[in-house]
Amino acid sequence: MKSLALAAVWLVVLAGSASAQFKLDSSRNRFPSQDAEEERRKEAADIDKKYKAAVKNTGKESASKADPWAGARASEQGAKR
Repeated sequence: MKSLALAAVWLVVLAGSASAQFKLDSSRNRFPSQDAEEERRKEAADIDKKYKAAVKNTGKESASKADPWAGARASEQGAKR
């Protein structure tokens, strides 16, 4: 009987310390970790939106117009000789 009472006391002590680790924000009834996770999700969505806009603005036409090796190649007149 004594060991059962001791086990019950330990259970209460451990449960109390475990519940103290997660303090509930009473103003919004949310855990602080939930707010941080929601903020990360919003930032990730914003970054994804910016990435998609940048990819959309990068067209195939701009790649064909810009030739970074134009000055390094031999001219057509020099190649005919």
